[in-house]
Amino acid sequence: MTRSHSLEFQNLVLDISREVFKSEVPFGRNALLSLQQVVEQYHSTFPEHQESVRRFLEEVLQDSLSYAQHAYRMTIHAKDIMHAVELQTRKYPTINYL
Repeated sequence: MTRSHSLEFQNLVLDISREVFKSEVPFGRNALLSLQQVVEQYHSTFPEHQESVRRFLEEVLQDSLSYAQHAYRMTIHAKDIMHAVELQTRKYPTINYL
């Protein structure tokens, strides 16, 4: 993974999070890296579904923020993302993101 690819992904996630939340949401140090690894796994499973990757990202971001807020934090951490991904696997049991 090149640094420029990683920066592109970070910018994409930040753009999507601005659209979803209508404001800036801070991410913890490893949160974006965790999210990138999960999305790469998802995309390798479903390479033909570009639009579903975006929907997946939106759902994970929404759930991640809910987990962070439940813990009285405004910053999304890697553990929030992993819990959100786990929730997605329970919603759609035929798909394994982890």
